[in-house]
Amino acid sequence: MAGTSGLASGTNGVAQLALAAINNGTALAITSPLRVGFLSAVRTANNGTDTEWTTSGGYTALGSSSTGGVSGLTFAAATTDTTGAHQASNVAITVSNAPAQTWAGNVVHDSAATNKETWYAPLTGGSKTINSGDTVTISSGSFTSNLG
Repeated sequence: MAGTSGLASGTNGVAQLALAAINNGTALAITSPLRVGFLSAVRTANNGTDTEWTTSGGYTALGSSSTGGVSGLTFAAATTDTTGAHQASNVAITVSNAPAQTWAGNVVHDSAATNKETWYAPLTGGSKTINSGDTVTISSGSFTSNLG
């Protein structure tokens, strides 16, 4: 995942909550496990609109509850360098029996009853065509978060 991406600042995004916490406001609470949604269109502005895959085959759309998407995204410890802080996933995220879709990127939600959107990103290298029944995998280490 790369390109235009970031901490989500939409209506249910965590960007404003993170800023408030950093500036001595209420602590930001993220409910695990993190859930990954698969997108056929990714926003071009942080508060824009994504188009998530529809529920079909082996994929269940995220919706606004604590279910859907692919559960279990976890990250290795953060590292820092002159460009900022980085974290990379340490598990593979897989959809077996995927629906026929375009795969343009991903979005991450927490598992709260009214979930929070934490991160979004387009695929590195552009969209991919997914055929019905394909297995789609984000390899361990390939989903990265960067701040700096």
